[in-house]
Amino acid sequence: MARGVAPAHDAIMKKLHLAGALLLFCAFCAATIVLVPTTARPAPSSPNIVVIMTDDQRWDTLSRMPNVQHLLQQQGTTYTNGFVPNSLCCPSRATTLTGLNARTTGVYSNTPPFGGFASFKDQTTIATVLRGQAGYRTMFVGKYLNGYLGGRYGYVPPGWDRWFSIAGGRYYSYYAADNGRKSPLYGTGPEAYSGRVLTTKAIDYVTTAPTTSPFFLFYAPVAPHAAQNQAYAIPDPRDVGVLETLPGARPPSYGFKDSVADMPAYIQANGWNVNGVDRFRRRQLESVIGVDRNIGELMAVLPANTLVIFMSDNGFMWAEHKWHYKSAPYEESIRIPLVVRWDGVVAAGATDARLALNVDIAPTIATAAGIDVSTTPLGLDRNGVPRLTEGLNLLGASTRSSFVLEHYENQSKVPPYCGIRTEDGWMYTRYWDGRTTIADNGFEELYHVAVDPYQLTNLVTDPSSANTLSTLRALTRERCSPAPPYYVWPT
Repeated sequence: MARGVAPAHDAIMKKLHLAGALLLFCAFCAATIVLVPTTARPAPSSPNIVVIMTDDQRWDTLSRMPNVQHLLQQQGTTYTNGFVPNSLCCPSRATTLTGLNARTTGVYSNTPPFGGFASFKDQTTIATVLRGQAGYRTMFVGKYLNGYLGGRYGYVPPGWDRWFSIAGGRYYSYYAADNGRKSPLYGTGPEAYSGRVLTTKAIDYVTTAPTTSPFFLFYAPVAPHAAQNQAYAIPDPRDVGVLETLPGARPPSYGFKDSVADMPAYIQANGWNVNGVDRFRRRQLESVIGVDRNIGELMAVLPANTLVIFMSDNGFMWAEHKWHYKSAPYEESIRIPLVVRWDGVVAAGATDARLALNVDIAPTIATAAGIDVSTTPLGLDRNGVPRLTEGLNLLGASTRSSFVLEHYENQSKVPPYCGIRTEDGWMYTRYWDGRTTIADNGFEELYHVAVDPYQLTNLVTDPSSANTLSTLRALTRERCSPAPPYYVWPT
């Protein structure tokens, strides 16, 4: 029944392959809203499961997505406090696929030695669990982890019956890894636009899937990430330029409004181009319109009894605090959109204010499929001993009071840091890079986001916040363990 099952020597194969290698508001609203039929085909006893993961999409962009609003938010639950502990592509994707944070997966960055595809132990993921323990058929379509292709196309990660993956930031002129084969070149014409290709592959999989067993589809478009070797995202041809007259965003934290004098040296030293940031933002939002159209098309063919999870891998900063990237521990970077729909199970048109993380996705999926994740390899260490559960089941009532922020990246100006974000709106961070002496070694930040949502005032030296600072400092030291590479706590 399984197709394209990865062979037992995946790990060896992996090593071998690695070695080888608003226009105006009315114009926006013209985006097509696709209605989901009330009946499709008989549903299996277990739900079909679809994860939709966009790339670098901020949590505050859903107003540009009428299909997501109508088909997911109005028919499901929006998690208004969705976050990622490590705001970067590879760490977030590894965490989503395993239900384990970077301190457990070892994937902290996008490139080796502490990140990327080469560092991801993908022998056990939610896909292997669903396929092996619940009889799911599985498909991955879209971006996997940075460094996956590397010129080689034959490696299909374990657990996936159907595999169609392209590298991040590819909108035109790309090859795909198609079930262990290199695809023909997708060129520069409109029909080669990757959003269209990936959606067609996903729809073909759903509409031709046998009804004898449930399916798991992980659908990961490359938008709205900047195009490979370019400064901006590339929208679908239908959407290019539709937001060209959109004014730039100027929140209180925007670069020339925020002095950043009480922020880290890497922030103070950073520069940005106002016109470039505005153009970047417009291109991201234009590409999000295309993603929304594609989601509508996919939703239109999903059977009844399908659990749909919509999310991004991380947020992105549009020059808040002068920072135009991700990785930093600020709200615009670590917050993500997160919406869950499962008719008859998840409340429709509801919001949930719990702290909800990417680490919660795998245990939520496992629970929906009738699997106790603690009995799977994801819940056991290498010696078969149960490990501390890192994720929560979002379909249940479990809550968390805080989560750890953890960062290391060898391609960014952001030093390694440990931090904590609490349910009542406090954020604490401490930086340290043990490889060298830098101005930010030991620098701390403390913000009360609940009353200072733009994080304008660092309260580290505020006497009235001393007790909070001491508490969060101790909690971070206790829970950010093991610490990211090169991060050191004082002795």
